[in-house]
Amino acid sequence: HRQVQNRELTITSDGHVDYRERFSGVFRSTPDLRKFPFDHQDFTVQLESFAWDEKDLKFHVLEKDIGFAGENASLEWEITGVSG
Repeated sequence: HRQVQNRELTITSDGHVDYRERFSGVFRSTPDLRKFPFDHQDFTVQLESFAWDEKDLKFHVLEKDIGFAGENASLEWEITGVSG
């Protein structure tokens, strides 16, 4: 379940479409903490279109916009990379 905070759609004269959406959601993971605190965990979130495939739609990571919401920020967890 996701809750959309805001969205923006821009269409340029050459037909390029840019859609941005800020959303929040509840994500759960079952980490393997047997080697804690000397471990790392991978948490995967998959985003996909229900209407278009990869020849019509490309997702781009905006790393500066990836992170934890203020009340959910944890000094013990750090996002060390985002891949797409």
